[in-house]
Amino acid sequence: MMGPPTPQVVDRIVAVVGAAPILSSQLDEQLLMARSQGAQLPDDSVGMAAARHQILDQLVSEELLVQQAERDTSIRITEQEIEDQVQKTVDNVHRQFSTQSDFFPS
Repeated sequence: MMGPPTPQVVDRIVAVVGAAPILSSQLDEQLLMARSQGAQLPDDSVGMAAARHQILDQLVSEELLVQQAERDTSIRITEQEIEDQVQKTVDNVHRQFSTQSDFFPS
């Protein structure tokens, strides 16, 4: 007969910005993304700790900007501005195709 399952740590909080936690998995994801984009990450534990600290600083800064933007109610975007930007994006993508059938494949 088996006893109760042993609790396991799934993730951990490495920083809190306002009320938003930054998780260890987010930090690991950023490290993997940096490596996949060709960044040379250190092999030694001291260098890797420094790299993790630098990426954590970036994540904290980004979260601070997001929170400031959420509080800043002076930014107003109209429906027309959204529609115009969407149309520009569609037009840019459309220009990448030589024919209409390439843009809308059957």
